[in-house]
Amino acid sequence: MLSNNTFNLYQPVNNDESITKVDTRTYLPFVKSFGNNDTIEITINRADTWVLMHDAALIIKGKLQKTAGNGTVQLVLNGGAFLFDTISYELHGTEVDSVRDPGLISTIKGYLCYDKDSVRELETASWSYPDDPKINADGNFVFRIPLRHVLNFFDDYRLAICGKQTIRLMRSQNDNNAMKITPGPEETVNATKGKFTIDSIELKVKHIYQDDVLKIELLESMKSNRAILFPFRKWEIHELPTLTANSLTEIWNIKTTSIIDYPRFIICCFQTNKKNKSTENSMLFDNLDISNVRLLLNGEFIPQENLRLNFNKNDYAEAYYNYTEFSTSYNNLKINPILQYSDFKNRCLFVIDCSRRSESFKSSTVDVKLEIESRVGFPTSTKAYCIIVYDCVMEYLPLTETVRKLTSI
Repeated sequence: MLSNNTFNLYQPVNNDESITKVDTRTYLPFVKSFGNNDTIEITINRADTWVLMHDAALIIKGKLQKTAGNGTVQLVLNGGAFLFDTISYELHGTEVDSVRDPGLISTIKGYLCYDKDSVRELETASWSYPDDPKINADGNFVFRIPLRHVLNFFDDYRLAICGKQTIRLMRSQNDNNAMKITPGPEETVNATKGKFTIDSIELKVKHIYQDDVLKIELLESMKSNRAILFPFRKWEIHELPTLTANSLTEIWNIKTTSIIDYPRFIICCFQTNKKNKSTENSMLFDNLDISNVRLLLNGEFIPQENLRLNFNKNDYAEAYYNYTEFSTSYNNLKINPILQYSDFKNRCLFVIDCSRRSESFKSSTVDVKLEIESRVGFPTSTKAYCIIVYDCVMEYLPLTETVRKLTSI
């Protein structure tokens, strides 16, 4: 359809030159010790500087070497994230986002949200599915891990931020989840050993400089203490240490939460005798011949009908469909997930979309439970993991340097 804009021949050229310069700066931690259980803090203490944390990345240099035995020691997929137990982000001393077990959460997030192009971009972060990550023949490695890969705040919030900011990393108690050991011929299982040595950790951050007009506008807004909102989706992990061995059913009381933290998505998965076992692959999730997984929110089942899965007969199409539809609902973006139907059987993720809240949820609290059913009974030493994805909004008052979570939206 033609309109008057068809003859807008004399429209002026409008070049946005409000950003005069963008450069990348390197920030170093206060300590030089990067061993197991160490806490590493990296602080950006530049109150007058705007940075783009969405594009920030951790640069980790080190070495993986075999210390005993005649087997092989190799880096696992996403091994860089498994080097840490927790990662958190603070603004003016207040925690904005944190993640426990970032290796596990970023692995699950990768299976759900990444496509082939994303995988190519993250090869330097040791994420190269389905190929094994590459390190030098002598074991030396350099990881470049984007913060948005391990902290979802930086994936959702893509605008500039100013103020005192701190990235806090807690090294893992051991590095067994980051390596895969294959015993040599006629060798006992635990004879071959490996060790990670981290030489340095750096934070690369983009600094953004404005022209005078934009700078004055920002200063006036900050002097008036105008609130800046940080909306993002929090990924919170819960762990059931062990399912009841040989039982066919488990009711897992996960948590009771406020209505403001109402779950939008639930992701459930299982691992049998894998955590902290370097001879096992921490990237695999067992199907346990699960027949049904349902969410109970204040006694209401989601979904209403049983899934009636049968993994032994390769009948798990409904679970795979829920997996493929996650990105459509989560990001409003239809992608081709990286797990094919046959791969899903050994990397099984049970996704429940509860993003639509009915009017029945008028109480101030929400009781979150999972009903899990199996056809053959749960194996011993089986852990269950549940990731709750919920909306979170933080408010930042730049003049008073106040950061707080909004309790109503």
